[in-house]
Amino acid sequence: ILSGLVGSEMCIRDRCWRDLERELEALGHETCAIDLPGNGSDRTPATDVSLALYGERICEALDASKSPSVLVGHSLGGLSISLAAELRRNAISSLVYLAALVPRHGQTGLDVAIGDDVIAAIELDASRSTATVREESLEDLFYADCTEEQIAFARRSLCPQPMGVPLAQLELSKERFGA
Repeated sequence: ILSGLVGSEMCIRDRCWRDLERELEALGHETCAIDLPGNGSDRTPATDVSLALYGERICEALDASKSPSVLVGHSLGGLSISLAAELRRNAISSLVYLAALVPRHGQTGLDVAIGDDVIAAIELDASRSTATVREESLEDLFYADCTEEQIAFARRSLCPQPMGVPLAQLELSKERFGA
């Protein structure tokens, strides 16, 4: 979620950020949720999706912003906002990791995230280019504190996750990301 981008064609409404956006806007914040490549309405083929492409998409949104933004990353989104901070440090006022992966220099998402419960829940497609979470694991892993309506809404928005993202090794510096 980025501040300063309301009305941008990059902003997507009625996605998984719906409830948080409403609460933040009620408090007077401007919000914008964007679809990363291969997610939501973006139709980039999974085999073409990479963490670098996620970073580029976030940087496009940051470049369009009128002022430094607060980036909020959830889950795998922690990798994306970390990379964005490395690429556009001066365009970001702060990073918020909401139940997200917080990487260190040289780590991959799998280095940071994988526990036995997550490994057991992940199912790779035949080409091994995307992963999904087994239906029976979704609620325990992701929606334990959600209402039935929120769970149903979230399930409709789920899509296979490109494996190029959690397998990418992050190059993070103290001068940029670390600032």
